[in-house]
Amino acid sequence: MPASKSAQKAEGILFCEFNTRNGYHQTLTVWETKKHMIDYSASTLHLRVIKSMSKIGIGKVFGYETDSIPSWEDALTEWNNNGREF
Repeated sequence: MPASKSAQKAEGILFCEFNTRNGYHQTLTVWETKKHMIDYSASTLHLRVIKSMSKIGIGKVFGYETDSIPSWEDALTEWNNNGREF
């Protein structure tokens, strides 16, 4: 998927990994700064993916700030408890 490859090479990316759990595809990204994350989120490629999500399936997103890279388990707990559907 082009957006996945783009995220892995984006300016400011510290960690970018993909996972599948219970049939759902998930992405965990960690950025140097919030600005780096926002800049990528506003990129043409990412916006195209977000607009096509309703045709692909359902989704849920959650972002938070931390001083360390969370484990998948910790990130998914945050996502399950606080994620916003789109």
